[in-house]
Amino acid sequence: MTLLRLALRSHLGGFIATTAVVILLGAANSLAYTQIAGTDPAQRAVFAQQMEVVGRQLTYILPVPVQLDTMSGYLHWRMFGTVPLLYGFWSILAASGAGRGDEERGLVETWLAAGVSRARYLLARLLAFVIAVMGSVAAMMATTWAGSAAGNEAIPLDALALQGVGVVALALCSYAVVLVIAQLTVTRRAAAGVGGVLLLALFFVNSSARNGGLEQVRWLSPFWAYDRSTPLLRGGALDVAATAALFGVTALLFAAAAAAFGARDLGSSILRARARTGKPAFRPSRDPLLRLPVLAVIDQQRAWVAGWTIGLAALAAFLVSLTRTMVDALLQIPSMRVYFERLGPAGYDTFIAVIWGSTAMLLVSLFAIFQVNTWVADDSEGRLEAALAQPVSRTRVMVDRLGSLLVASALILAGSSVAVWLAASGAGVTLTGDRFVLGSALMITVPFAFGAVGAIAASWRPRLAVPALTVVAIVSYFTQQFAPLFDWPKWVENTSIYALYGTPMVKGVDWAGIGILGAIATIGSLLANALFQRRDVGR
Repeated sequence: MTLLRLALRSHLGGFIATTAVVILLGAANSLAYTQIAGTDPAQRAVFAQQMEVVGRQLTYILPVPVQLDTMSGYLHWRMFGTVPLLYGFWSILAASGAGRGDEERGLVETWLAAGVSRARYLLARLLAFVIAVMGSVAAMMATTWAGSAAGNEAIPLDALALQGVGVVALALCSYAVVLVIAQLTVTRRAAAGVGGVLLLALFFVNSSARNGGLEQVRWLSPFWAYDRSTPLLRGGALDVAATAALFGVTALLFAAAAAAFGARDLGSSILRARARTGKPAFRPSRDPLLRLPVLAVIDQQRAWVAGWTIGLAALAAFLVSLTRTMVDALLQIPSMRVYFERLGPAGYDTFIAVIWGSTAMLLVSLFAIFQVNTWVADDSEGRLEAALAQPVSRTRVMVDRLGSLLVASALILAGSSVAVWLAASGAGVTLTGDRFVLGSALMITVPFAFGAVGAIAASWRPRLAVPALTVVAIVSYFTQQFAPLFDWPKWVENTSIYALYGTPMVKGVDWAGIGILGAIATIGSLLANALFQRRDVGR
């Protein structure tokens, strides 16, 4: 039981972060439905018709919208289409930690020396994750039911329970996938990176199948099996075969991971590549950037930064291409027209500024979170210790970290902003030049603030850094989205980092909010450096 208790403790951060986000999603979406769809059947029919037009443009990330004239149908589309990504993200962190993180910290070696078998160790980690996921899903379903009951349209508990079974099955399958990946890599960072890319690819295989592409291989995606269950819809049900397949695949993958773990040495991969003998080098690299502060980090991450820049630019162009269809449909819905009027003058340029601004800020915040995760990994995997032994001062390390985050974020935002401008021009939408440029430039304050807060967490409690920042990002995003809809007080809206940035491309710059973001970034950087000076490496 001691091993199981410690395994449960290892999931505490992920449990709190994920549960907080899904509870917010459940409450906000169930309460928002009656706000935007109304209670009159005719009004809901119009809402459903128009939102289905919009929803069919979003099948790259959400299910095909059906029965949006009911709260159950809306939640099936809007909420439970998003939840798999959240639990998938948690699964990546949890499985990479179980498969590689504890090895890097020397904990697995300790347990094995105490007589615990490898199979028992992995089984305890899996069981702990099962308990944590079931508790999180139960809290999400309870909050969602309470929100629907408050909206006078309580969703049947049995339907919610069946939907929860599907979520648990998908989360466990994602966990098992990454656990197998962890046996093929040698570091937690590699396991999380490869596992995340694979799960994202499987997600988009399912998304493509919704639009008639990759239908022949969609059965390979666990997200496709999850989508087959529709217990919240009229006439829908839990697909027992698909859900059982998810649990079966989980068991098979776990068995494969356990076998690989038993066959390999600690700290090594099950794939034993032949050692390569390279040409000996007696001179340092001629790359001049490696000798410059901040730019040396950017130079080492150039492929990573380029990938983010290209991906975000492509997404920007895609979102802008949907502008006319989505705006024309949304403005036919009275509640959505009021929503847009609260944001600014209703029009194509306003929609682009709002949808692109909110999307870019969320994604560049995720980039900052990934960078913070890299800082934590550098500490736990020994790279930070090697850098300090050069010797390099801790202040220099902190400057490199935050400076490289700022430069990389600026490059990503610049590339994607150019893509938005060109796509808008191609679509015949005129953006206000000075506001767009200034608003795009000021976006850098958002990742800077996230980076400073993340640096504090990484210098104080490294294991809590990523979960805490993830909660801040997602809660800030949804607070910004729902505040105009519910007409919340300004002080509530300003608890969101994104709300502090405001909508400078629509309403002009809120210099007070920008000043607060700057203060968070500056004070946070100084505090992080002070904490970093006092903490022992690897603790």
